[in-house]
Amino acid sequence: MGCASDGQLRSSFKPVELSSLQSKQLRIDITHPNSSQSPQHWWQVWQDPQLNEILTALDDYAPNVHLAQIRLERAAALTDLKQVDRQVQASSELKMSADRYPDHDSYPEKYAGKTGSSGRLTTTIGWHLDLWGKYKALADAAALQTDAAELQLQDVRLSLQLAISNHYLQWHISEQLLQKQLEKRKILQELLNIEQQKRRAGLAKQDHVIEASLAINTIDSQLPILRRNIAQDRHAIAALLGQSTEFSDALQKPALQLKSQQAVATTLPLHWLGERPDIAALRQLIEAQARQSDAARASFYPDINLTAVLGLQSLGLDYLFREGSRTMAIGPAINLPIFEQNRLRANLRGELANYDLAVVQYNQSLVNAIQQVSDALQQFHSAQQQFVLVQQAQQQTQQLHKIAAQRLKQGLNTRQALLRTELQQLDRAIQRIQTEHAIALAQFNLTRSLGGRWVFH
Repeated sequence: MGCASDGQLRSSFKPVELSSLQSKQLRIDITHPNSSQSPQHWWQVWQDPQLNEILTALDDYAPNVHLAQIRLERAAALTDLKQVDRQVQASSELKMSADRYPDHDSYPEKYAGKTGSSGRLTTTIGWHLDLWGKYKALADAAALQTDAAELQLQDVRLSLQLAISNHYLQWHISEQLLQKQLEKRKILQELLNIEQQKRRAGLAKQDHVIEASLAINTIDSQLPILRRNIAQDRHAIAALLGQSTEFSDALQKPALQLKSQQAVATTLPLHWLGERPDIAALRQLIEAQARQSDAARASFYPDINLTAVLGLQSLGLDYLFREGSRTMAIGPAINLPIFEQNRLRANLRGELANYDLAVVQYNQSLVNAIQQVSDALQQFHSAQQQFVLVQQAQQQTQQLHKIAAQRLKQGLNTRQALLRTELQQLDRAIQRIQTEHAIALAQFNLTRSLGGRWVFH
């Protein structure tokens, strides 16, 4: 009696269990060993002091981190507020006034038509009995949302670490490519000089000179693009740190020691995906929304509050602190939601819809995480295979260069032939740089999909 009916409203979706994903036909082998490895400062494997310094300064400079920290502080404040709602509330009031008592009111003849004073000094104590757990559910939901905000802060840090490292890697690769292109241009210029000398001597055709000149023009057209990419990556790093371009101008060239020949770990524990900060945050939001739904369901039951008022009250301030001025009142306040059924049902439906939305987002994120790991592994293995082929090609071009140098020394070859083998070596070196870049990107993607764990050795 005194309760409204919730109409047996229930949620429509359930969170996916990680163990159920293993039975699906996926291209990765994720098992359940007792692994306690936690995410480390994975970027330190590249042994670049400048990058280490940049990434350790994220909390000091990055605006996105500051925003996440503010959200966490706001969530923590809301949690404290919800906890206060469950505690005994007390407040004190002191009221004094000068009065004129009207002739035609309930005042006795002694006061009617006269002036005087009145005073009130009371303490009010209130307590939500919370028989149905409504306020506890709201406090639990706020605490879970705070946990989610803390995990979201971790995810922001990880995303920034990856974004900055990616731009730093792109900058490193562009610097290497720029150096190789300048070396190629130097060789091509020497070949052009030889062709021009031969042309003046009548030993070469004009088309040979034009071809050599076009090769230099091709290099010259690529150099501004590489320099632009370098500037853009430097500026992007500064922007992610909330700094101006002057900050990026002060940065030194990257000195990354890429780990292109490292192998990936053979076992990737399934629970690592559940520990990713973004997925763990979604899980906390599901639990928070479940408690919000519990609170909405508890609203269908009577809300009982106990209130007590203790203190002193008198007509005439000179009587306020006398024994007969004591006042006291105590009793329950009961709210019966009998006539609020439609509103309460609508509120519960909304909370259940929010729960279902959180569940669907979580489930989709888990599936996406599995796919990201699968794609990153495939990308890594493909880049490694390409790296082996590039290494073989480099060895072959080195042999060709050695043979050409020996034949030139013996007078059986020309300087041009030797320079062309050097161009081939540079082309293979450029391919190696590009392949190392592809491997590093795959390592990035796998590290991101595993929540910041470096699984290469």
